[in-house]
Amino acid sequence: ALGRASSVIAHELRNPLAALKGHAQLLVEDLAEPLRAKAARVVDGAERLERLTTVLLDFVRDGPLDVRSITPSELVESALIGLPRDRVRVDLSHAPKGLHVDTERASLALRNLVENAVQATPAASEPVEVCVEGGEHEVIIEVRDHGPGIAGATEAQLFEPFVTTKTRGTGLGLSIARRIAEQHHGSVTAETHPRGGAVFRLVFPLTSEPTRHS
Repeated sequence: ALGRASSVIAHELRNPLAALKGHAQLLVEDLAEPLRAKAARVVDGAERLERLTTVLLDFVRDGPLDVRSITPSELVESALIGLPRDRVRVDLSHAPKGLHVDTERASLALRNLVENAVQATPAASEPVEVCVEGGEHEVIIEVRDHGPGIAGATEAQLFEPFVTTKTRGTGLGLSIARRIAEQHHGSVTAETHPRGGAVFRLVFPLTSEPTRHS
C-alpha cells in the first residue's frame, strides 16, 4: 500500500513540477541580476524534486520484466551514460557473449552501483573498476571503489531503504539495485576489498526467458 501511494504521489507531482521548472527557466532567461539568481534557485529546487520522484518511481516499480538478449558491453555502456567515464575502468575480457535481462532495469541497477562507487572514491585515486565475468549459469558484475570500504556498523543496513551516510541523497540507490537483481532472480552483495575500498557483486542469471508480449 505504501509503494502504491508513493507511486501515485510521484506521478501526480511530475506535471506541476515540470510546469514550475519550465516557467522558472524562462524567468532565468528574461531577468537580470539579482532576480535571475533567485529564479535559478527555483530551477535547482524543481530539478532536485524531479530527481526524487524518479528515484521513488524506480523504487516502487514492480511490473513484469521485459527480458531481452543483450551483450555485456551494451549493458555497461547503457549504465554509464552521463557518468564520468574517465573515472571508470571497464574489464570485459572474461565476459560472456550475452545475457537475458530487462535492459532498462538492469542498467539502472548497475548505474546505481557505479555512481555510488564514484562518489565514494576520491578524485585523485584509481578509477572505479567494473569487471564482468561469465559463469556456467550466471554473469557476475563486480564494481570496486577506492574509498574507505564498508563500515561494520552500516554493513547490515547497506541495502535498507532510506539508509545513507551522505549529506544529500535518498538512500534508495542500493535498495533499487538489490530489488532489480531479485526481480531477475539474481542478487547483490557487498564487502570490503582485501586491498581497500568496497566491492559490490551484481549477479544476473544467463538463462532467463524473455517476456512474451501478446
